[in-house]
Amino acid sequence: MTHARAVMSIGAVVLLSFASGAEAQQPSITVSGTGEVLARPDCLEIDVRAAASAEITGDAVVKYQDALRRIQGALAKLGMKELTIEQRDLRFASGDDESGQGPVFVVQPQPAAAAKSTIHVTRSLRLLVRGIDKLSEVDMVGMISKLLDTAKDAGAIVGRSTGSNMFSHMVEENGDATAVVHFIVENAEELREEAYRKAFAEAKTRAQRLARLAGARLGKAISVDETETSVMTVYGAPTAGHDKSRLSSDRFTDIPVRVTLRVQFALDDEKPEDAKPEKGSVHAAP
Repeated sequence: MTHARAVMSIGAVVLLSFASGAEAQQPSITVSGTGEVLARPDCLEIDVRAAASAEITGDAVVKYQDALRRIQGALAKLGMKELTIEQRDLRFASGDDESGQGPVFVVQPQPAAAAKSTIHVTRSLRLLVRGIDKLSEVDMVGMISKLLDTAKDAGAIVGRSTGSNMFSHMVEENGDATAVVHFIVENAEELREEAYRKAFAEAKTRAQRLARLAGARLGKAISVDETETSVMTVYGAPTAGHDKSRLSSDRFTDIPVRVTLRVQFALDDEKPEDAKPEKGSVHAAP
């Protein structure tokens, strides 16, 4: 069960409209409320790659298969019951340094004989560990260290492929570290539903208070819209496929699910004996 705690806040945009003339509409009030739920990551992901290169495709495939067996065998020897190894995309490419271990520089071709093309075979693997919300931070850090060291010692390339070796090199030159571990909240859609309920409840509470000040009684909700700023916050790299059922962050911290709703409520006339002005309210003289 994902550990979550709710945080509620509200920023109100108040619009009052009253009937006037033949084209009168029902009086209404519009407010906006924000609901937020904080969730603790319950699993982690580490992306690694098994890669091999050769001038002959058959040789590259054989080397790749050996590299894949070596990496999977080394990870299996760890005996982690919580560890799942998912085979992702398989890629064949031709060119220099396609493994992603260094920069690619484009030079003007010379009239000399063309260089032999190198074939690169790469398989992406995802190491997935669930139940990290039940581990102490010390145990989790130790587990991550063991996974990374084992994968690297077995010859795996750690990290997601950026699709641009030059870009990766520029990032390294600028001193910006690339995250290799991503912390995940699975089944985040339930948290999103809770954030919706919190946002609507806050909007209704605000509308009721303002309706009393206006000497009216709050009616039913006429419309509900999700504002442009209401997003499921994702820190770090986006979740693959923009899957809204899960959250991803490159930091181990509570991940917020935030929703902002704009709600329009009808206003009904309130009988004088039912009107209950709030304490401290000021009434203008007729």
